[in-house]
Amino acid sequence: MNLQEKQLWDKIQQYSLDTIDASFPFSARLMRENGWTKEYTLEVIEEYKKFMFLVAVSGHPVSPSDPVDQVWHLHLIYTKSYWDEFCYGILGTAVHHNPTKGGKSERQKHVKMYGQTAESYQRYFGTSQPTHIWVNTQDLFKEIYYKRVNMHRNWVIAKPTFIRKRWHLAPLLALLAILFMANDGGGFVTAFITIIVFAVIASLFGSSGTGNNGKGGSGGGGLLGCGGSIDVGSGDGDSGCSSCSGCGGCGGCG
Repeated sequence: MNLQEKQLWDKIQQYSLDTIDASFPFSARLMRENGWTKEYTLEVIEEYKKFMFLVAVSGHPVSPSDPVDQVWHLHLIYTKSYWDEFCYGILGTAVHHNPTKGGKSERQKHVKMYGQTAESYQRYFGTSQPTHIWVNTQDLFKEIYYKRVNMHRNWVIAKPTFIRKRWHLAPLLALLAILFMANDGGGFVTAFITIIVFAVIASLFGSSGTGNNGKGGSGGGGLLGCGGSIDVGSGDGDSGCSSCSGCGGCGGCG
């Protein structure tokens, strides 16, 4: 980093997303909405700050991991903090967040941006991105199926690892179990109950259920990965605003 970049990074690091007098601060809300531990939440906030620093200094569009993107999504709704204090007060300009248009070309563009982000991260911070927060480029679109779930009304049970990695085996195993129980005189109902019990036991012993290598869930809404860039009013396509891969509730360029 040069002197100007170091000064900017110091300002970003010193900025707190938590309001001092709030009984339910930003970090607590982020932790609750995503099912993260406090330790993991603070780690992801730090990575979000690094991401925003790269938005400002890298000179190319950058793209966050899904956990980092969840911090960005939440920060956007704290409008005074995001726009007035962080973007204009620290970065000195607006950073917009837009949904993707979809399609193969957008996917390829996003993968390229994500790779460039990793390279700039290494260059500016002298280390690789932590793998429990930033997945590698090859796994970028493998875990994108998120839904908002009311935990007061629902239980969420992790799928066994072998089903996640070899999902096509699940219907075959279910069919074999049904046939076995039916031939043994147990009937369909017994077979169905057996399959349910097996799935629950397998989920408990086959997966930690915490996600991110045990650091806390990767929950949250929206699909994986949104890109960002400084809005400099260039009007020349991607260089003027952010690019987002399927994320909901993103702001537009203006």
